[in-house]
Amino acid sequence: MVLAAAGPALAGPELDLSNRIVVDGFSAEFDSIETVFGINDEFVVEGVPCVVGGNPACPLEENTQDSQWGFFNDVNTIHVTWDKKNLYVAVDGISWNNNVMLFFDATRRNRSDLGPGLPDLVNVNAWRRNISFANAFAPDFFLATWDGNATPQIWTYQNRRTVNQLPSSSFRTAATFSSNAEGRAMEAAIPWSVVFQRDSTLVSAAYGDTVPVIPAGFDTLRLVTCITAGGDGTGSPDSAPDNFSGFQVDGNAPATLDNFVILPLDRLDAAGAPNPDRVPDMPGVGQSFVVSVLGRRTFLQRPPIAGIAFSLAEVVVTQGVVSPERGRDLQFRIDLEQNLTGEAAQGRSLSVSAEIYDLRGERRRLLYQNQRIAVPDLANYAGNRWDGRDERGRIVEGGIYVLRVIMEPGQDQTQRSFAVVR
Repeated sequence: MVLAAAGPALAGPELDLSNRIVVDGFSAEFDSIETVFGINDEFVVEGVPCVVGGNPACPLEENTQDSQWGFFNDVNTIHVTWDKKNLYVAVDGISWNNNVMLFFDATRRNRSDLGPGLPDLVNVNAWRRNISFANAFAPDFFLATWDGNATPQIWTYQNRRTVNQLPSSSFRTAATFSSNAEGRAMEAAIPWSVVFQRDSTLVSAAYGDTVPVIPAGFDTLRLVTCITAGGDGTGSPDSAPDNFSGFQVDGNAPATLDNFVILPLDRLDAAGAPNPDRVPDMPGVGQSFVVSVLGRRTFLQRPPIAGIAFSLAEVVVTQGVVSPERGRDLQFRIDLEQNLTGEAAQGRSLSVSAEIYDLRGERRRLLYQNQRIAVPDLANYAGNRWDGRDERGRIVEGGIYVLRVIMEPGQDQTQRSFAVVR
């Protein structure tokens, strides 16, 4: 539900939260409805629907002990709320000699003035990590800190290899992570002008004040947080929400953040009616309804999710004699060690490349590179064929060629030879 009955036990976005939300690195002042993760009351256990407080019990949407590096390096939850000036966020967890990062995708991909967002952190100029993003999640900025650092940083996207640090004076922030200390958080009050990357306001009689205006395409936040290792080029052991592709104990292993929170900002007007008014939802003058962040957030796929690190089983050449003049293309399929179907495969995708080489080791054709392919579509992907032509569209000479398929993460690869007949 979007609305909740007003009462002393509930709080949510208001015109002014400066007296309630204290940015001090402790998140206790956030209300339960301003916490992103709850209990998954729709979870099915071996075909049996779970029971809240019963058997089989419904699981937490974010387990506090699901990190590959154990309890003391685990992100626990995300808190979100807002007022007329700021978006308030907090990430609870434990970070022992490591980092905590919170990524924000604040825009739809149909805008062109800010660029497409970060595809990964592999080659960026700051906070370089072996982390990539998937399923159209592309951060516009991120909030990050490390164990023992009291002042988290915000870095904004400029291009795929460049992020720019915001001056610390442009937002309020604090963090209290300290080795094995529990109950700590990274917090920030982020002005709407930072979230929207432009300063757009109006004076509204309905709200009795100056309020932010949501630019077109910025009406939904997408969020994901993770722990990362301390050094450049390292990966992650845990994210919230849970990801599809899983994590590895090896801190250098690549990690993909492929699931995220989806949080609409504008569904209501100042009176609480279902009439979006381009202002982040909060009660106007004389209104007392409550906006439940927990009640309106969704996920790409609702956690908990069993993370799976997929591996190649085999590349099968189903038509291996290529004759361009006769219209006989190379055709192949990609099989995984993990055979998932139905709901188990839903939302999961892999980054795959396929290339054609001659026996001299020269690449003659790139079929596709780092193509994100849904797991159910992998075996019958339309790009799994080659017409016998090189990069310039010329028919190659007859002979033996090599198909190479590479799957991320982990650079898992397989080669198969085949013949071109002229």
